[in-house]
Amino acid sequence: MNMDELVNLDDYLRTVPKDISPIIMSVGDIGIILSDHMKNLPIYRHNVIGSDSYNIHGETQTSLDVYANMLFRNSLMTVASVKAVVSEEDDDITVVNTNADYTVAYDPIDGSSNIDLNIPIGSIFGVYNTDNEVVCSGYILYGPSTTYILAVNNEVTMYALDNTNQWILTKSN
Repeated sequence: MNMDELVNLDDYLRTVPKDISPIIMSVGDIGIILSDHMKNLPIYRHNVIGSDSYNIHGETQTSLDVYANMLFRNSLMTVASVKAVVSEEDDDITVVNTNADYTVAYDPIDGSSNIDLNIPIGSIFGVYNTDNEVVCSGYILYGPSTTYILAVNNEVTMYALDNTNQWILTKSN
């Protein structure tokens, strides 16, 4: 498919390897949930901190960090091609399917310490094959609009979340 013919994320997924496509869609679905969650919860409610809740780097976790991490882990663990998931918020790698080919590493909410400043925050991820090479990476930026940027097969595409919760292509290459 010619990149100029793409309209939305579903179109794009027909151009990427079939075993990576469900990972990209899973992350996109998580982005929709998190975007909606952030729009409908007052800023001061996102930064609620649990007692003694720290990530592997010793950073304090917010309630949004914990919620987003749960969404990523639970969603990605259902994807057949995912071997393991690795999160900045967890101490250990979670092995899902030893026969699968991909490990997904992610920071479910990057910049969560900026939530109370109303500065855009994001979700970052990378997909690694069995040779530990990055085969796909991307991020979702939550702000006045929510965008999903993907790098796959030496191409970069950018999508904006519309009011019907569809990822619409805004830029390619």
